[in-house]
Amino acid sequence: MPVYNAADLVEESLQSVLDQQYRNIEIVVVDDGSTDDSLAVVRAFAERHPEVTVLSQPNGGVGVARRTGTEAASGEYLTYVDSDDTVTRTGIQVAMDGLRRSGSDVAVMPYQRREGDVVRPPAPWIRAVHARPAEAVTLADRPDVLVSAIPGGKIFRRAFWDEHGFVYPTVLLAGDQRVAAEAFLKARSLDITGVPAYTWRRMETSISQGHVTAAAVHARHDAMEAVLEILEPLPVARDERILQYLRYNIPNSLLKLERADDDYLDALVERVPTIVRAAPADRYASEVPAQYRVLHALLASGDHDAVWRFVRAEGMQPEMHPSGVEPSGPTVYLPGWGADDVDPAAYVLTE
Repeated sequence: MPVYNAADLVEESLQSVLDQQYRNIEIVVVDDGSTDDSLAVVRAFAERHPEVTVLSQPNGGVGVARRTGTEAASGEYLTYVDSDDTVTRTGIQVAMDGLRRSGSDVAVMPYQRREGDVVRPPAPWIRAVHARPAEAVTLADRPDVLVSAIPGGKIFRRAFWDEHGFVYPTVLLAGDQRVAAEAFLKARSLDITGVPAYTWRRMETSISQGHVTAAAVHARHDAMEAVLEILEPLPVARDERILQYLRYNIPNSLLKLERADDDYLDALVERVPTIVRAAPADRYASEVPAQYRVLHALLASGDHDAVWRFVRAEGMQPEMHPSGVEPSGPTVYLPGWGADDVDPAAYVLTE
C-alpha cells in the first residue's frame, strides 16, 4: 500500500484489508515522503496490528513506492491497494480460492466506484467482463479482460511476477496499465472472478482522474502506444485494446474539450488519429459511436474551427440531435452534417 498525504483515509483502507475474509496476509505500507500525519497514523496502526509493516522513503511517486513494497513483501501472492481505496469483505477470498483450484498466474477481480459516501457499480464494460467469470483462460481466450487496467483488483502469483520482472513505472499517468497488459499477455492462465473485491475512490485530485492539459493527453497516449506495442505478438488482443481505447478511454479526453484550450486540442489532433488508423476498420465502424467517429474525422482533418463548432453545438450528445435514414444507413444528424468534409458513413449509428 503506497501512502502519500492520506492521513484522513489510510486507516479506513488498512482496516478494510484486515476485515476481509481472507486472513493469511501481510500488509506492507510504504510512506512516500508524506508531509501530513500519514506516517504517524500508519505507524500507530501497525503497533496495534502485527500484520502491518511500515516503511518510509523520500517522495519518489506511487510507482516507486509500489516497487519498494513489492521488494519487501514475502507472500506467495501480491495485490496492491491504494491508500484512499478499500477492499470488500469477500472478493479476495473468492479469488484466492479460484487461484488454488486453477493454478493461474493472475486473478482479475471486479472493482466498484466510490463517490463521497456512495458506492456505485463500475462502468458497463467492466461489468460485462466480470459477468462471465472464468478460470484458467488465456488472453487469447478473453481479450476483453484488457479493459481492467488499474492496479487494484488484481492478484499476481509472486513467482510469476519475479519471473518476468514486472515493474510499475515511476511516472504513472495511465502508465500503470502497461503492467496489466504485459502480465495478462505473459500469464500461462488467468482467472476472471465475479465478486467485487476493490472499491476505487473517485477523487478529483487523483493523478488518473483529472488533468485537462496537453501534457496529460501525451502521457495517456504514450501509455496507450506502449500497451499496443506490448500486445503486438497477439493481434486479437491488440485489436480489442484499440477498440476499448476508442470506445471508453479516448472519449474521456474528448469530452474534456468542453473545458479545454487550444493546446489541449492540438495534442488530440496529433495523437488520436494514430489510434484510429490502427483500428480494424470493420469493427471501428460498427462499435465506435457515431459522435466519436465524426469527431475523430474532424481531428484528422486538423480543422480546429470545425472541432470547436462541433463541441460547442453539443456534437458529443447524439440524443440531442435528430436522426433519419440515409443511403449509408440509420444516421444521426450531428452538427456539421452536410457541411463539414466528413464521410457520411461516420454519422451512421452503431447498433
